[in-house]
Amino acid sequence: MGTTLAPEQRVAPGSSCSVTAGAESGLTVRREAAGEVDVEAWNARVRRSPQGSYRQTTHYAGYQAKCRLERALYFLAVDGDGRTVGQLQVFEGASFAWGLSRRALSRVSLPLARWLIPRLYWNEGPLLFGQEDAGTYRALIEAVTAYGRVRRVVAIESSPSFFGAGAPEQMDIIRSIQLE
Repeated sequence: MGTTLAPEQRVAPGSSCSVTAGAESGLTVRREAAGEVDVEAWNARVRRSPQGSYRQTTHYAGYQAKCRLERALYFLAVDGDGRTVGQLQVFEGASFAWGLSRRALSRVSLPLARWLIPRLYWNEGPLLFGQEDAGTYRALIEAVTAYGRVRRVVAIESSPSFFGAGAPEQMDIIRSIQLE
């Protein structure tokens, strides 16, 4: 179940596009930038999810944007009936941002590093709604990986939730997807 971005979907960082996550799954994964996402709906789904964490809220994204100059991307898995069945907030930032943010001229060095050595990461996600579904989880991760290929990131890092029932299986899915 691979995901690929067609040439017309290779768009500027942070702009929206959608990726079909495999014909057999019937899912579409949509990527939205910070200004495009429905903030209230996003945060409401985070609150309803047993795996939900403040690190998947738009409030945390605002903090990361202000303090680390990172850009939040919002990935939504939508089924054939138009229901959101999963979501994942991903940050696009600079490799070594932790160290760079503590140096002089970080307001210059962080955007430059994000452009030269970008990385993607997320904390405590993806969030799945309804029954735990490995297909939905995989579709979200593959959409992030496809975006990472287009952006030519140097790393994609994840910190999955320790509270979900399927945490070991989710780590197996993450390990099985190759950035190439």
